[in-house]
Amino acid sequence: MRGIFRGLPRTAGFCLGSRLVTFSFAVMITVTGCSEDAKFINRDLGDASLDAESFIGGCPNVAGAQSSSSTALTCVAPRAQLFVEPSDASLLVGESLDLKAYLISADGGRMDVTGETQWSFDRQNLLEFRRPGTVKALAAGSTKVDATFLNAAASSVVTVKSAAPVLDPSVSLTVAGATDSITLAEGLTADVVWTSKDLASCGLFVGDREIDRKLAGSTPLKFTQATVVELRCAAFSGDIFDEKVAITVTRPKVWITGNESLKTITTKRVSPVVLTWTSADARSCEVRDGGRVIASAPSGSSIVVADRSRKIEAVCDDAAGNKSDDFVDIIVEFDSRLTFAAGHYDQIPGSSVQRPVSIMFALDVTGSMQGQIETVKSGVKDFVTQLVSRGFHPRLGVIPFRDKVPYPGNNGDVSEGRLELTDDVNRVKDFVQTLRALGGGDANEAALGGIKAAVQALRDGDDRPDAVKIVMVVTDQPGHHGASTKDCTLAPLTNYLGLLTEAEQRNFKLFYSSPTTGYGCSGFASAQAQMSKILESVFLAEPLIANRGGLIPWPFATTNLVNDVVNMLVKTAPPIDLACINDTVDVSLSGKPFLSRLMSDRGASFRALEESRPVSLALTMNDADHLAFEAGHGIMTASRCCVSKAAAKAGDFGSCLKRWGPQSIGFSLED
Repeated sequence: MRGIFRGLPRTAGFCLGSRLVTFSFAVMITVTGCSEDAKFINRDLGDASLDAESFIGGCPNVAGAQSSSSTALTCVAPRAQLFVEPSDASLLVGESLDLKAYLISADGGRMDVTGETQWSFDRQNLLEFRRPGTVKALAAGSTKVDATFLNAAASSVVTVKSAAPVLDPSVSLTVAGATDSITLAEGLTADVVWTSKDLASCGLFVGDREIDRKLAGSTPLKFTQATVVELRCAAFSGDIFDEKVAITVTRPKVWITGNESLKTITTKRVSPVVLTWTSADARSCEVRDGGRVIASAPSGSSIVVADRSRKIEAVCDDAAGNKSDDFVDIIVEFDSRLTFAAGHYDQIPGSSVQRPVSIMFALDVTGSMQGQIETVKSGVKDFVTQLVSRGFHPRLGVIPFRDKVPYPGNNGDVSEGRLELTDDVNRVKDFVQTLRALGGGDANEAALGGIKAAVQALRDGDDRPDAVKIVMVVTDQPGHHGASTKDCTLAPLTNYLGLLTEAEQRNFKLFYSSPTTGYGCSGFASAQAQMSKILESVFLAEPLIANRGGLIPWPFATTNLVNDVVNMLVKTAPPIDLACINDTVDVSLSGKPFLSRLMSDRGASFRALEESRPVSLALTMNDADHLAFEAGHGIMTASRCCVSKAAAKAGDFGSCLKRWGPQSIGFSLED
């Protein structure tokens, strides 16, 4: 039988050797011993069954213990041992460990006696007991913990290890005290400070460039452009920790305007100008009038009185010393007048009166003229230019010829055709430029036919009765009529010219020019001989050969043409009294053009001339120009148009009989 003591509130007992073990607190006990029918009597606990088969030794009578039959109890004591669990333990400094003491019988019965066991250890500085069986590690080392229960003992070995450090990695980065972002003046030096905790390594980067590698530090850095400062740290575990500060770089800016929005202000003298300025990213600003500071503020407005031209400048700087400036130009104007003579009286001789003129050019364009055609073309164009520059208004036409003469509707063998009389001198120049010397067939050309065609064109194309009509022939051979290339006689031409009236013959002139003297035809040894005969036979002779035409010496150039032709076109007249009025006035100042003015009211200028008083021009100028005039750096020139005094009195200034080119004249400046 097996006896069980359960839930004992006060005492219980069993045999251990020859002793009776007694407990004073509630336990659960398995007891072996005594005979099969024996009972272990406890006056407080009542009867408990005992299993006799589990006893392995004898137990003496126990005083006071009685069976239900009042028979003395003789039992055998069990063999039991004390054990500590765990028998070998390891913990870290600061950790606690619960040790348990168990009493175990031979048959495996197990009883927890931790609270009744005496505990001790040999190294007092390693452990401390918090309660029976519970120890806390104080320092690293190894010690034996002893447990004693009555006369039973056991032990456990406890090893204490140092506590593994508790890692809490962190980083910190500041730029000039800022942790996330900061705006700095370009070129400013700022302190970069960084720290780290529980990390293996750290690198400090500006952009992609590493500038330092250590766990903590401080360094001054100059920033000239936007970038990112970054602290990159590696933990012992391989994790990466980083911090970044974004850098924005600025330069100061300033804007100044006058009268709300103007950069250049034009104003009258002693007029107020309102200045307004603003700035950005600037530490300080000054507004300067020359060398004088008139305001010191990052933004604002101010009024200046413009008594002279000046530049108002706004200058700002930042913490790094960077500067920015802007300015307003104030231009002060003066209302002034330039006073000068209206003109002068003059006189021209009557010989300068010009006659109207029409000219037809009859030009040989056969192949024999290839070496001379460019000279002819240049001579015609230059001659036309000279006519115009001398005040003539000619009518001009061109008849080129080879073996045939072009007529309206039939160009003959001249592909270029002909040019009828026109007032457009540029059209004449353009047509002449197209002519080419080629073809012709034989030595003699259709010069006589060309003269006839030219006379006919002049009769039909110019009905001015007083116009001088000129045929100008250029050829290198005696001419024929265009029908028979061997007939160079004059009869067909003279018969036609004989139809001209006497007045027409007096107005017709013939000029000719030839580069050669050879190649005769019909008794004429040269073109010059043939042309001279035409003059003698047909055109009426006058006192001067120039009045009926004649030979123009080769080359067919401007000088010869002017000498022999233009002088014929002037008509002698009595001198003319002129009134010469300033029509264009130009002023230069300090060697540079300053003013150009057309004097449109010539009638007023003539009245001032008649009354011997000056005229004046109103003008506005800045103070710098005004000072230059006062210093004598101004020069005035005037061009004058001269008309007859009679025409001026009648108010007719439409046609200048004479012009005076720009001439220096005196003037005065009045405010």
